[in-house]
This record gives sequence, structure tokens and C-alpha cells, in this order.
Amino acid sequence: MTTPRTEPITPRETASALDAFITFQEVLDAGRLSARLRAQVAVALDEIEGCPRCRRRHFEEAVDLEISAAEVARNRRGGSEDARVRAALSFARFVATSDGDVTEGDLAAPRSAGFEDDEIAELVAMSALHCLHCLHSATHDTAP
Repeated sequence: MTTPRTEPITPRETASALDAFITFQEVLDAGRLSARLRAQVAVALDEIEGCPRCRRRHFEEAVDLEISAAEVARNRRGGSEDARVRAALSFARFVATSDGDVTEGDLAAPRSAGFEDDEIAELVAMSALHCLHCLHSATHDTAP
């Protein structure tokens, strides 16, 4: 049996994981999805994990992108006035809660909303990155 660790994990111990996280984020930031849609997806995914720091940070990002408070509230519930955004949020939330069990039928909604397969792959990657972020934050009590 191992002795529980009582000291926090140091930045040196997490440097490679943090570098991977940052690189993953930078690649998605350079992708096809707009900064506005990425912010809306982040807001929608925050509600799944309920991390207060993430919720606050993503709310501030949404406000900086001139997304109204009413739209952010809709996004938190997976909704939007815009049907395309609504399809993206619904799909990203589904991916985050489905253990990756996505069928061809599940892809129909984002495709019918006009998303191409590379954009859908970015929505999947955003869901995975959000999960990684939450796990890292919970384990290390930090927000990268």
C-alpha cells in the first residue's frame, strides 16, 4: 500500500502535461471553428463539470467576444437562438457525456446544421480537451 501524498504536485512534475494541454489548445484555436463558437461550446461544457473557476473564466471570454448575458445563459443549458450554434453545443455536450460512443446517426445533427467533418472533429476535440482540463484541475487544484 502506498502512502498518500500530502504535498501538492509541483509545476516541474506537470510541465510536460501542461505543455501538451497548451499545444492542444493552440491547435484548436487555429482550427476552423470561430473564437465565438469555441467560447460558446466552452460555456456549455462547463455546466457538465460545474467548475466555478472555469465557469467564471469562460463567461468573461464570452463577454469579451460580445456574447450577450442572455445568450450565455442559453449556452449554459446547451441552447442558443442560432440553430447552428445550438447543434454544435448539443453535439459537444453529447460527446462529453457519451464516453465517445458516437454513431453515424449522432453525426447527422451537426452535419445537417452545416458542419463539415473536420469541424465536427474539432467539436469532439474540444469536448476531450475540456475533460482533460477538468481532470487536471481537480487533480492539481489548478486551472491551466
